[in-house]
Amino acid sequence: DPFLADTPLALIATSSHSENLDHCRSAGCDAVLTKPIDTQQLLGTICQLLDIELRGEPRVLVDLPARLRLGEGRLHEAQAIDLNHGGVFLHTLWLKPVETRLKLSLFLPGREGSLSCLVEVVWVNHPEWIKANRLPVGMGVQFIDPDETFKYAIDELYTSLLED
Repeated sequence: DPFLADTPLALIATSSHSENLDHCRSAGCDAVLTKPIDTQQLLGTICQLLDIELRGEPRVLVDLPARLRLGEGRLHEAQAIDLNHGGVFLHTLWLKPVETRLKLSLFLPGREGSLSCLVEVVWVNHPEWIKANRLPVGMGVQFIDPDETFKYAIDELYTSLLED
């Protein structure tokens, strides 16, 4: 079927004998797993075949005021609502395309002023094509080369919320 020709194919085999695995691969399988299935190996294989990133770290819910800026443009208000060490989901109607780099300012509880870091948009929850129903309109951004102060503050907040 031409529509399915590029669909990756993984096979779960009951035997781990090398000749059986070679036979599966020669039949066109992109990946062969054997029973018993290891959950992490299965997830890793699926992510590799679909070219998606496997999140290794849980996210924590936050409610932090934030501001975004493109270049020297004006500031735009946002709300950080979902965080891990690598990035944050920002509830905002000011949406930018994937791979756009922005300056993020986060306002953490008990801290004077804000913490700033360069971020890159990695996905958008657009009102016309919602990707994550549990999240509002906004953008998922990853932190780009945060300084030690930023990393320490995020780590401290993340750890305290994860323990709660």
